[in-house]
Amino acid sequence: MRIDPDSTANLLHFALHRLKKLPHEILERPASERAYIFASIALVVKKEAKEVKGVAKN
Repeated sequence: MRIDPDSTANLLHFALHRLKKLPHEILERPASERAYIFASIALVVKKEAKEVKGVAKN
């Protein structure tokens, strides 16, 4: 799976602020580990977006 540079930057920004991991700590990981980390971040963001929508409706 290829991720465009803007998406990678957003994922690394999330990792920096929420996971307290510097970008090089993520980028130095093997591709399979990076894919797992990025997929996990995407799940968290999707879950939080759903929660925000639920709060906005109430």
